[in-house]
Amino acid sequence: MTGEAPKESWVISILKYFAHGVLFSVLATVFIFVAAEFLALLATLGAGGILLAIAALYIVPIVLGAANCVITEFLWFPVKFSWLSTWLHGILMFLALIVVNLIALMPFSVLPLTAAIILSLITGAFIDGYLAKQIAELWKKEKKE
Repeated sequence: MTGEAPKESWVISILKYFAHGVLFSVLATVFIFVAAEFLALLATLGAGGILLAIAALYIVPIVLGAANCVITEFLWFPVKFSWLSTWLHGILMFLALIVVNLIALMPFSVLPLTAAIILSLITGAFIDGYLAKQIAELWKKEKKE
């Protein structure tokens, strides 16, 4: 025996990418609503627009990075956590998801609305799961022997 872990079947990997994308979308959506409530609270406390912008630029990436780290640890491998790395992780996730999803899901815009929504959600889950795992690999914890 070489001591290597057995490879997952491609079916399991595809299902994990789909699950990662769906879980990320749900968790990030919940976190974004929580972050929006926090920003609304700051606004009611009299925080200026600049403070709100700074808070949003910090909170949204932290939320996206943390959501991806949690899901990656659950489905794939351990990930290093720190405030700065989670924030950078979130910025990369945010940029990658916007750019890739705009390009990849654009062809669905010519379909009827219901079909476009369904196909975008299914296709987007695979794309988001794949992207999320690839970005998380930058912060993968190395196993100690």
